[in-house]
Amino acid sequence: MMPAVRMPLIQSAMALRTVSIQQSPSLAEVVDKSLEKVQEKNNVGQKLHNSTAFHGWVEIRTAMRSL
Repeated sequence: MMPAVRMPLIQSAMALRTVSIQQSPSLAEVVDKSLEKVQEKNNVGQKLHNSTAFHGWVEIRTAMRSL
């Protein structure tokens, strides 16, 4: 499930794409490519966040703050 914070961004992107298609097919392609890049970055971020190395780093940082 996606965080609620991203939903307005996704809805805005979908609205932009709809308008872009109506105005110019080539502009719609640019919007599509940009949205794909954003999605790729989100996927990488989610993989990092779910990795055990990330959780280990967070635990170390948390422990260091309590010293």
